[in-house]
Amino acid sequence: MLRGRPSKPDLKKIFIIVKTLENINNWVWIRELTRKSKLPLSTVHYYLEKHLNQFIEEINTEQLLNYEKGTNYPKLRLIKLKKGVTPEKAIKWFKMKDKFK
Repeated sequence: MLRGRPSKPDLKKIFIIVKTLENINNWVWIRELTRKSKLPLSTVHYYLEKHLNQFIEEINTEQLLNYEKGTNYPKLRLIKLKKGVTPEKAIKWFKMKDKFK
């Protein structure tokens, strides 16, 4: 029985996240992305941070607000797929990456 995170990324989940971002085709909150992709928030957050960060553009509230330490501003992030990225290209990149490891 496997426990914890798998050693390799799940290509099906990557495809779902990138396909959902492609269908939205605009800036989206991470929570809205999780609702539309029907994946758990922790899964989407993990894949955005660890595997898909090169395929997305990001804006967060720290960049928009004059962020001061100690304030209680919510840290919100907007995510958008970079131009030219498709689910097929992302999956192809991950398969190529695995071959050269």
